[in-house]
Amino acid sequence: VNDVCNATCSICPAPRGKQNLPIEAVDKLAELNPSVLTLTGGGEPSIYRYEQARFEDFVRRIREKVGQIPLGTMTNGIHPMTPYTVNNMDWMRVSMNAATAKSHSEMYGGRNFEKVLENIRQYVQGEVSKMGVGFVYTPENVHEITKIGEVIYKEVYQKVSEDERKKLNIQYRPLAYSDYSRFNLEDSHIQQIKAEFNALPDNIQEFILKQSNFNQLLSNTTFELKAQFDKCFISLLQ
Repeated sequence: VNDVCNATCSICPAPRGKQNLPIEAVDKLAELNPSVLTLTGGGEPSIYRYEQARFEDFVRRIREKVGQIPLGTMTNGIHPMTPYTVNNMDWMRVSMNAATAKSHSEMYGGRNFEKVLENIRQYVQGEVSKMGVGFVYTPENVHEITKIGEVIYKEVYQKVSEDERKKLNIQYRPLAYSDYSRFNLEDSHIQQIKAEFNALPDNIQEFILKQSNFNQLLSNTTFELKAQFDKCFISLLQ
């Protein structure tokens, strides 16, 4: 829906721009009779603006012109989405890619780590059906793979209801390079990650195993079509 962004992610392949899709484009989309829509951007969809319209207005227009089809969106979680927007999403993914305030600031710019965690909690407590926390692992943040599971368990999972917990998952994805190849974990990475995982309390281990694609991460099969991407929603349009 837009190319404008409020972050300066070091791993983002998309050039930041100033383009915003006119809200009237929804009328054209309706002519295609879509059965599902994912609302994302080269930028950050939550800060969409076109004249007086904001992201919630874009979603309202979809409901008016297209109907009650499943909707999903991907966000960096820095700018909060309105309750109406969240409640009209079948799934959302908040891309964190960092497990500490320091590494989050280095990745995204700004000091928004706690704000993002609070927004994730708010989204899980809304009516969205599935809530994913995305973690793109790179040579620089590979040491935080188990840490993000611990953080999400303590700061989100433990602070929401039992039903809300079922919505939550962590989506590990390898960094994609410009030639479409992806970062693979080396044996040394895998051994270190396993050691860090084994040092976690049993309840956090169980959470990571049940509500993420951790095992596929360890086998470098995250994006193989023959492998199941447990409880995760991904776009193969890449």
